[in-house]
Amino acid sequence: MAPPASIGSDGVVTGPGAGKAEVAHAKLGVAGVEIQFEIGKHAHLAVAETSFSVADGEKLILLGPSGCGKSTLLKAIGGFIRPSRGEILLDGIPVREPGPDRMLIFQEFGQLFPWKTIEGNIVHALRAVRGCSAGEARDIAARHLEMVGLLPDRHFYPHTISGGMKQRVAIARALAVDPAVLLMDEPFGALDAQTREVLQRELNQLWAKTRKTIVFVTHAIDEAVRLGERIIVLTAGPGRIKAVFANPCAESYLADFEGDPAGAAELRKEIRGLLEQRPARGIGG
Repeated sequence: MAPPASIGSDGVVTGPGAGKAEVAHAKLGVAGVEIQFEIGKHAHLAVAETSFSVADGEKLILLGPSGCGKSTLLKAIGGFIRPSRGEILLDGIPVREPGPDRMLIFQEFGQLFPWKTIEGNIVHALRAVRGCSAGEARDIAARHLEMVGLLPDRHFYPHTISGGMKQRVAIARALAVDPAVLLMDEPFGALDAQTREVLQRELNQLWAKTRKTIVFVTHAIDEAVRLGERIIVLTAGPGRIKAVFANPCAESYLADFEGDPAGAAELRKEIRGLLEQRPARGIGG
């Protein structure tokens, strides 16, 4: 998959990101986006001018410290925030508002309707978004619950299952709707370490089966290296691209998630060094 800019022998690109032509022809393009909030009489810059592209079927990581604007940028891609400057393109069409072609999964566990079963949550989304009949929706829900190992639990309600199971349901629901791009905002950040690692491995397995285009936000270097094909490192707020890494370990982690392939330690060390060079903080998530 083509990276957003040329990558040197060390696997890293420094600079602003993708050019205009690449952004325009990519599956997802972020072109000169700047996000500024008005707070009282003052303007606060959350995301500085940023450009990058995401190829069809790519798993891209946005990595940065708290306050760098990565979640703000993801919400803009989702259509929930309008950029102050620049534009976001999906299949060459400007993003103006939220839509079912971009499903967003949050860190919080309260993403499910508490009065509906696990199956009911997915069925509701399919009927509301894709216009499926009740029977068709149940069939699709069953296939996707089986993908995440929850088909036997389909009649449970959200309050009876764990946080990890809730995130599996959220992922199954998002994949069932079949968006063009799956947006994931630190979806495993509130889980314990063991559950988080299990879900990271399962996400890699699901992506290998579906090749769904994913933009995944995290502040955890190890998670970025284990999950990403490419990793965009953002500076502390206001966020801007500091470097783009082509992950040489991506295929190795698909084959053996528990391993530590050659190059992984060096990549983590280099990213950590970049993140420790922190300028003055702004706002953003």
